[in-house]
Amino acid sequence: VQLVTRVHRDQPNLVTFTARLVPDADGELRFRYGFGEPDLATWAVLSHAAAPGQGTETVRLRLKRGVKPASTTLTLSQAVTAQDDRGRALPLFGQEAGVGVLPVKAKQAVTLTKWVCVSTDSEETVADPVKRLAQWQATGIPRLAESHAAAWKRLWQSDIVIEGDLEAQQVVRSSLFYLLESVRPGGRWSVAPMGLSGVQWGGHIFWDADTWMFPVLGLLHPDLAEPLVDYRVRTLLAAKEIARKRGLKGADYPTESAVTGREMAPAEFPFERHNTADVGIAQYRAFLLSGDRNRLAEKGYPVLKATSDLWASRATWNAAKDRYEIRHVISPDETAGFVDNDAYTNAAAALNLRYAAEAGRLLGQPVPPLWERVAAQLWVPYDAANRRYLEHEGFVPTRRKLKQADTQLLFFPLGLDAPPDVQSNTLSYYAALTSPLGPAMTSSVHAVLAARLAATPGAPPPAAGEGEDWRDAALGYFRESYRPFLRAPLNDFSEKRSTVNTTFLTGCAGVALGPLYGFGGIRYTGAGITAKPLLPRGWTRLKITGIHYRGKVYTLDAASGQTTVFRAK
Repeated sequence: VQLVTRVHRDQPNLVTFTARLVPDADGELRFRYGFGEPDLATWAVLSHAAAPGQGTETVRLRLKRGVKPASTTLTLSQAVTAQDDRGRALPLFGQEAGVGVLPVKAKQAVTLTKWVCVSTDSEETVADPVKRLAQWQATGIPRLAESHAAAWKRLWQSDIVIEGDLEAQQVVRSSLFYLLESVRPGGRWSVAPMGLSGVQWGGHIFWDADTWMFPVLGLLHPDLAEPLVDYRVRTLLAAKEIARKRGLKGADYPTESAVTGREMAPAEFPFERHNTADVGIAQYRAFLLSGDRNRLAEKGYPVLKATSDLWASRATWNAAKDRYEIRHVISPDETAGFVDNDAYTNAAAALNLRYAAEAGRLLGQPVPPLWERVAAQLWVPYDAANRRYLEHEGFVPTRRKLKQADTQLLFFPLGLDAPPDVQSNTLSYYAALTSPLGPAMTSSVHAVLAARLAATPGAPPPAAGEGEDWRDAALGYFRESYRPFLRAPLNDFSEKRSTVNTTFLTGCAGVALGPLYGFGGIRYTGAGITAKPLLPRGWTRLKITGIHYRGKVYTLDAASGQTTVFRAK
């Protein structure tokens, strides 16, 4: 038996399952093709219709969650066809819903195909799924398979090639694949942490999309990255309403959101306010990569302006200490509880404000002086004696292990300018304090930072236990970002080390960050894009193709002992 499953890349809504069988004897082949019983704890069945004689079935489901889901209804329609090796249709008889009967002859191969049309109420709704299935059937599997393969070939023009480390190559490729199969150009939806693989968190959108997935997609596939930032534009009015209800100006983006853009997070998590800055930063970095001033003016700047107005009204002036502060928030290290002056939140807010001011000047818009005052004087807690940043005001390292990378995010992805020893001290200090049971993105960030320190002259060595040098530490962190999380046999990425909760796209994106921004050393600003690669020991070559920057497509080719090539086509 040969089995092939395709989620058709160029045909939204279509999934096909084909099985080629060679019977041992004449007779009847009986098979089941139904959807099976839905998980009634997760789904409520709204309608169900079957036509056994035609081999078709349609079920309409509503997702049941404690919080409102991203998509409230799901429609699945299926049809079954059979053919011989010459492609001729074979008669198929249905006895009851989900059961088929096919007359067969010994040694004469037959192929069964299950056609499934998938649509939701929030995007790509299909008016007549059964009719659409008939159209696909008329096209035929050979042509659909050919166009599907061609679509994937075009996607792999942007690729990360690693020589000398087969494991790393396979993991990077599988991670990119899982991320790519959850996005498409022209979509109106962002990407949930589990993508399309499950209903965890109701399919809600988190900062994962803006901070972890966008840096990968924006660089390699700008058309696929566009829906992520466009979703935030479409939900701007909802973010403004959240700010208004909190007595603030501008727009305050939710910790978790769905179709409406309203806050869907439970308990205290709506106080995780760095999300608003993450949204604004992604909008401006989309402009830095594209150079598209029209998009900046029409979409990006309204978000940047509204989020900056939020921070200008959210920050409070401490006259006694001559600084602005942001109090009572939840940090990325969520287990810390409520804190004042979280380093990441404050630094991200300041960057949001600076980006908004830059955008305003580019577009000839008036820049409120308050934006720049808050950005310049917003306090980021710093331990001068030990030359490292503090996670938040009053941070006490002995209280617990940290949930995930937090203060380390100041240097990547925020790009805070700090001396090499401050970056080194901060990374080594918090790496030792972070829980080994946390999410994969911690080690992903550590890998990028360690690789950059390895390529920085004058950087002090890592602390004991991190590696002999930063190059060694970077590779160790990179492997730690995926090895405990992969699940056989297809490199499914689990959310946690101790569970099988796949496929966690945030972790997949984190794996790709290492070769792109760490070992590849890619950086970009409005003035240009550069690469400062540093290959880990054992890697003989790192080649990154299809790097997109302002209408040009670059290739980075770095090989051991050879001159690095970084050029546009």
